[in-house]
Amino acid sequence: MEFCKNCGSKLEEHAVFCSECGQSVEGELQQPSATVEGTTVNSATASNNVRPASSISFKSFSKKQKIITSVIAGIVIILLISFFTLKNITNPEKKLERFEEALKTEDKDALKSLLDSGDSRIKLEDKHVEGLLTYVKDNPSELDYIISNLEDQLDSLQSSKSKKASSEDSYFLNLKEDGKTFLLFDDYQIQLKPYYITVSTDYANSDVYVDGKKVGTTNEDAYTLEFGPYLPADYNFKIELASDYATLSNELEVDLYDYIYDTNEVYVDLYLDATSVDIYTDYSDAEIFVNGKSAGVSEDGYFYIDPITLDGSFTVYAEKEFPWGVVKSEEVTIEDYSYDLELNPVNDELKTQVSTAIKDYFTAYNAAYKGLDSTKIAQVNESYADQLISDIDYYKDSEYQYVGNGITSATVYLDSIGIDQYDGVTEAYVEAKVTQNGDLLYGDASEEERSEVAATDDEYVISLYLEYDETAKNWLVSYADEYYYYDTDYVEEETFTFDN
Repeated sequence: MEFCKNCGSKLEEHAVFCSECGQSVEGELQQPSATVEGTTVNSATASNNVRPASSISFKSFSKKQKIITSVIAGIVIILLISFFTLKNITNPEKKLERFEEALKTEDKDALKSLLDSGDSRIKLEDKHVEGLLTYVKDNPSELDYIISNLEDQLDSLQSSKSKKASSEDSYFLNLKEDGKTFLLFDDYQIQLKPYYITVSTDYANSDVYVDGKKVGTTNEDAYTLEFGPYLPADYNFKIELASDYATLSNELEVDLYDYIYDTNEVYVDLYLDATSVDIYTDYSDAEIFVNGKSAGVSEDGYFYIDPITLDGSFTVYAEKEFPWGVVKSEEVTIEDYSYDLELNPVNDELKTQVSTAIKDYFTAYNAAYKGLDSTKIAQVNESYADQLISDIDYYKDSEYQYVGNGITSATVYLDSIGIDQYDGVTEAYVEAKVTQNGDLLYGDASEEERSEVAATDDEYVISLYLEYDETAKNWLVSYADEYYYYDTDYVEEETFTFDN
């Protein structure tokens, strides 16, 4: 019978290893047994049963024991490696060294992994990292101060009893104790200080944009609005006011790195540099256009534009519709506080209409007065017609007679035409030189008197007022007043002759 030299277990025949302890048999057999006080004991077994624990080796473990031991050893090694690795990663001194190196090498990815916004409302973006690198590049002496300042903050944090109360946001980069990593190591964050921007403007209903995104609108109660928080970087602030006739705007590039030694409150003035302009027109209800867009209608010849700038970027003109067409004033560039916009409605069409109406009036006037027939009266409004009818009927009842050819010619001074509007009435004024042959005489006038009057031609100027008839689309004479002095400075005229 063979026994294992190591554990004394019975060995199978021809066994190479012990099935219990795994010991190699190597052809060795157990020593012969001896009798001790009536008991048969194998000498090798007796020796092995009393060997010291130190003699136990890994080789004596079973296969299962070896696997378990190896796994436990591996876990312990991994934990130790992880422990020292995490300790090195979270070590604040090492973090500051990596931060300094990233700044020197302009490693954006490394900086982004080391920085923190410190505010859940703000997402750390590439522009913030790029802004920091630009600042350090433009101010190389700041690099040493940045690291020195962070090291001082670390000393303060580590020596303070209350770590969170020991570090104040006195600089744009601040080191913060941020709990523990894996409940073992103090974690520190390098945080960019957030800023709040107060924007002031001078008009209500102005939209405020930051980097093209609308963030607020002013109102009558608040011309100043606060926005934020924002991390240090370049930002475009824009104010925009849309009125009925124009859009005014102003914008400003704000680099928050210009304020890193100040508090976290930044003030931005975005005034529109606008003013008001008074517009005067020579006709009521004229439509005012600013940059070609209707801004409203003048009231009693006055219109107020506000707000607007005087930088020459705006133009203004007036426009009004008359019965004979639309009349437009001169378009002027707004560079002053007041403008008179003159509308000149006397165009060629109006001149033709007025002169034709006067011709028709004189033709009817001749027929009515020469025949003392009030039914011949035409081209006059109702009130003037009543006056002429009354005069003609008087002369007829008084037995007057017209001696001579009447009005033989009329010259209309076209450049004397003026237009006025009141109470919904459009009125024209014009002067005309009239040549008249003969006059009214009593029926019992002598032949000598008749011959004398018939041989007399009078020349005088007559002022005529015409009213536009919206229904008939025609000009009607509303009043005529003659006088013998006339202005010879008129140069544009039209002459009519009458065959009587």
